[in-house]
Amino acid sequence: MKLLSVLLTPFAWLYVVLFKIRERLFGYKADFGYLPSKILPVSLPVHMDMFWLKRGFYGRNLCMVPRGHPFSERFKQESPFYQSWVGTYYLNSVRNNLNINTREFTLSLAKAAVADQDAWLKIYGVAGVKTRVVKSSVKFLEKDVVSGFNREIYYGEMVSGTDDFQSSADFQVIHLFSALTGKIYSRKNINLKLLYKDEKPSLSPLVKLFGYISVIRINNNKFILSYVCGAQENKSQINDKLFKTIRSIKIQKI
Repeated sequence: MKLLSVLLTPFAWLYVVLFKIRERLFGYKADFGYLPSKILPVSLPVHMDMFWLKRGFYGRNLCMVPRGHPFSERFKQESPFYQSWVGTYYLNSVRNNLNINTREFTLSLAKAAVADQDAWLKIYGVAGVKTRVVKSSVKFLEKDVVSGFNREIYYGEMVSGTDDFQSSADFQVIHLFSALTGKIYSRKNINLKLLYKDEKPSLSPLVKLFGYISVIRINNNKFILSYVCGAQENKSQINDKLFKTIRSIKIQKI
């Protein structure tokens, strides 16, 4: 494992350098003013183009996972933050004639999350599961101004697969690479473990997630979409914290 980490390190540096270049070109970055104490404040950078292009977008993802020892509590069924994510998508549309003031447009942005979740499950070794948004659950909540930009917040639910079981052998490389890029990007020496090895089976192969998204339009084809989510079964325990998190977003020019 140590040898693999050494071999992956130069590729991780290149990956992060490219990410930083694209970050500068995008010109803006979202920061969470508040995070629940259970969320590890280390951002994992991911280039999302291969997952988003067929849905009309390209861009990047910065995601965070819950803390935990020895593994993130995202995988632990007894944790309130089971199956939780916190992060931000930086999206560029491949089309310039978008009608952005519609519910359909909001749902099209949600496809970025669907593609992200499906890619994660596939890499992790979850077969035959497709994530879907519960369209009837999508609700506009509020509109305000954040750092000079109009911002809208929505609530929504989706059904997806669970990943709280032994991950695939192929995920070893992804796990190490993600940990390396997270350390390099966030400049923090972390012990991030996403390679789950618990033999306890999932209670269900599917999980219903609830969450909030913050949509900020930088211009007609550039968007910042921040997200928080968790398992519906734990909504009463984490809802207030997740909503406080999504409302805490600020935008800085870089």
